[in-house]
Amino acid sequence: MSAQESIAAWVDQLTAQDAYEEATAVRQVLVSRMKAAGQKLADLTPEISGAALAEYWPGAQARWDGLPDMDAGAIDAAAPLVTQWLKMFDDGRTAPGLLSVDDYQGVLHALRCAMRGTGLELPKQTTPIDAKLLGGKFDLKGKL
Repeated sequence: MSAQESIAAWVDQLTAQDAYEEATAVRQVLVSRMKAAGQKLADLTPEISGAALAEYWPGAQARWDGLPDMDAGAIDAAAPLVTQWLKMFDDGRTAPGLLSVDDYQGVLHALRCAMRGTGLELPKQTTPIDAKLLGGKFDLKGKL
């Protein structure tokens, strides 16, 4: 199994609690990076997302035995999808810290899609436009 397949399989096997904890870790890294640079959610780029993933990944490896290194190619593949996911929530919320951990669980979904070599599967809008999109019912495979 390649390193990318191993990373995708790891995301698939996370329990809901584990996914929440990993999403919290991703959120903390990205929010702290952007806050320190004085950047807003509208400023998010694949380069920023990639740098955040590179900073986050060693912590994930420390928490989970056997996770392979995420090389530059994997980061380059995942960063645009992570950016696309988080930009989906740029609906008047100006700071990445205003996005919930549920929103950041989608970052793991974007990572999974990138490692599988697929495009980002966005959840279908099945609730009124003013309702919270994820509401804690997101399962990392893009289904509500």
